[in-house]
Amino acid sequence: MPEIGEIKNFKKTVTQKFIWLACKSCGKERWVRFCPSRPPNLCRGCYDRDRKNLAHRGEDSHAWKGGRRTVKGGYITINVSPDDPFFPMADRNHYILEHRLVMAKHLGRCLDKSEHVHHKNGVREDNRIENLEIQTPSEHTPQAHYKKRIKELEKEVASLKGAGYVP
Repeated sequence: MPEIGEIKNFKKTVTQKFIWLACKSCGKERWVRFCPSRPPNLCRGCYDRDRKNLAHRGEDSHAWKGGRRTVKGGYITINVSPDDPFFPMADRNHYILEHRLVMAKHLGRCLDKSEHVHHKNGVREDNRIENLEIQTPSEHTPQAHYKKRIKELEKEVASLKGAGYVP
């Protein structure tokens, strides 16, 4: 067993030195990369635990913007706390798609993953309950593809009208 403070080069990493240290929190001994300017005081487990306890998350974070953000695809997500009744619908970062949350609150229950919430007017930011409806996957998929194709064709017709091809 090496002694605390012993420095060693390992065969695979000839240029990198390692030092045998004990964690200041739990006393666990281990080999750590040697860096004289920044000695590690804690093992990985203690470091992660302390970081989680000290981290400013949610409203305590300096970067908090109200818990509402727009994600790829134009959908809006809402941050929910673990004591929220709709928390089981949240992802691992505690966010729920807003249109699903609006529908769940309207129904008074959590939504199942197989329940799709459809925007009637196709605008993903418009999460009014009047604009939302629940659909099964078989109902939702073809309708969404047809609407997308219709919009593409309407844009094409508009561009042809602008070019003088269509009266």
